[in-house]
Amino acid sequence: MQQSSLYGLPSQQLPHPPIDPRHFELLINILADFRAEGKPRPYRSKIGSELVSRDRLVYQRAGVTGFKDYVGYAEQMGIVKLGGHSGSPGKEWIELVVSE
Repeated sequence: MQQSSLYGLPSQQLPHPPIDPRHFELLINILADFRAEGKPRPYRSKIGSELVSRDRLVYQRAGVTGFKDYVGYAEQMGIVKLGGHSGSPGKEWIELVVSE
């Protein structure tokens, strides 16, 4: 089964992430906060803004160019699930993958 990309198209695997999973701790904490507030699937735009407001060098520390690559690697590593419609800018969501 082919995985879909950030835009609902068949994904091309990003190069193997040279990212230490610890670089996603801030993302995990933010998404856990949203989940605790009853918002398990916040809009990606909101999360991107929140990441940069808490650490303006978050992407640089992770070795990526921006939010799209950052969350792409997080999805590839099984940390988050991405969804929504690419035809509705600002309506795409992100969800923390929680082990049951």
